[in-house]
Amino acid sequence: MSILYKEIKELFKQVHCHKDGKITAEITFPKKFTGFKGHFPKNPVVPGVCEIMSVIVLLELAFKQKAKLKTINLAKFLAPVTCQEKINVELQRENKSGVLERVKAVFMSKKRKVAEIRIEVNYE
Repeated sequence: MSILYKEIKELFKQVHCHKDGKITAEITFPKKFTGFKGHFPKNPVVPGVCEIMSVIVLLELAFKQKAKLKTINLAKFLAPVTCQEKINVELQRENKSGVLERVKAVFMSKKRKVAEIRIEVNYE
């Protein structure tokens, strides 16, 4: 398990699984977050790969199963996510075909969309 994975997992305090299938949670990346090292040191921005990893971690926390990334169908980063910025993450399971599940994630900050990610995962 990577350091980034462990840190991201610890940053999700509460995960909510809704009756309609949505999963929601909040995450705030602190100044000491490992992902900031070397990524614009004077103006730290969360790397996109950390946002993608957040989706996988959130799935694992919600379903108590190991999720393995298979495909990134969309990774649209609309605004930078900085340290100490509270981000609301909403996951929607779009469909499951065979062993793969397609998931859409929307990252919001202060009612504005900062990222949208669509991935396919399978569970181990």
